[in-house]
Amino acid sequence: MREQLNTETMKHTKGKWEVSTISVSDWKSVAIGNNELIIAHLVIRDNEITKEDEANAKLIAAAPELLEACEMVDKFFEKTDILNINENRKVWEVIQQAIKKATS
Repeated sequence: MREQLNTETMKHTKGKWEVSTISVSDWKSVAIGNNELIIAHLVIRDNEITKEDEANAKLIAAAPELLEACEMVDKFFEKTDILNINENRKVWEVIQQAIKKATS
């Protein structure tokens, strides 16, 4: 069963972020956001969306879910004693650093 995060403590824009392409006359861009707000705007070079542009947009759009997954793993590590294994401690430290980078 998936534990729900407290959205009251979230500082970022809530909701599922999605990727959409915007075309205006002779240029294109990729917008990332929810139904109410654009979070990020990627300006496209040479009016052609590359695979790298698309991958960057998808990674940005996945940020809330990635943060949620990291926070869930962080809570799991806090509740268990598997941190006695050195590799698990390293994984937990990386997750904690990612959470701190996203929330500080």
